Amino acid sequence: MEVNMSAVMKEKSTRTTSRRREVRTSKERRAERKGNKEALLVHVFSSFVPLQERCNASIDWAAAVHQGRELMETDLRGVQDPLDLF
Repeated sequence: MEVNMSAVMKEKSTRTTSRRREVRTSKERRAERKGNKEALLVHVFSSFVPLQERCNASIDWAAAVHQGRELMETDLRGVQDPLDLF
């Protein structure tokens, strides 16, 4: 009996990838449920600021920190779209 190993490996990697995606999502949900606003803010900023921009030294980090502090003071429960915060 011959087994196609590439198909088996592809299926295994797909399962692992989706499992990782589910774990990340559940962590985000857990942070939101606990009211951990800082973790939610990190997620919001990291998902909307491209990697190239995050590495760029010309970003006004003081303004970003100030905006982050303002967001931490707001009630984030029930926010459906992170863009509504800005």
